[in-house]
Amino acid sequence: MPISLETLDKIYHSDFDSHESKSWIAIPDSKGDELIAGVTGSSGGNPGNGWKIHISIDPEKIAEAAHLIVQELNSERAPRVSIKLAGKQLAHTGQPSKQVAFIFYEEELKNKLKIAAFLNRIEFLLRSHNIGVDPRPINSDEEDIQTKYDAVLLNTEGKPTRFNYRNEWCIVMEDELYYEVGGRGDTAVQGQQIWVKQSYYLGLPDKNIILAIVLLILSRKSNWILQY
Repeated sequence: MPISLETLDKIYHSDFDSHESKSWIAIPDSKGDELIAGVTGSSGGNPGNGWKIHISIDPEKIAEAAHLIVQELNSERAPRVSIKLAGKQLAHTGQPSKQVAFIFYEEELKNKLKIAAFLNRIEFLLRSHNIGVDPRPINSDEEDIQTKYDAVLLNTEGKPTRFNYRNEWCIVMEDELYYEVGGRGDTAVQGQQIWVKQSYYLGLPDKNIILAIVLLILSRKSNWILQY
């Protein structure tokens, strides 16, 4: 069963001050038909990796953008993802340039061409409907970047796109907590997670170094791309 576009559109027609408008709409598995409104946490599902991509969307056009993205996810050629879409109000008030967040299921990471084709189709659909990006740049929230940093995905020409990414399994912790849970040095690997001491993270001259560290540590676990 495809994801119901009718249900999705009804959620976006809810009152601007409603709970649904202030929270996320989650689709745990895009190859299923589950659509959950009023979500405040994860999109759910079991993608099996931490590589999260955010899409920057003009907040005024989030409803139209969400419809187009889910419509594409309903096609047989689309990859399997766990995804959440910002409600009408959250698109304006949530973290900058993170109106849509999704994680590819692990098996999809093996096919770079399929990922590239999907991202290109999303970009084409949004552009063809004159849907721009959030005027608030990624990483412009001073509080948010104390613990999280997204890198911009580049296209094949090396130019920045509306897509940003980070690894959810990389967790920046306050120094006291880091040592309390057994962290040593500046970074530590604990199961599938990578812990990073906050003072080390904040002292980096370029936060992209964190992503380089994550890529190095996880290079044997995930086949990922920095360009598409």
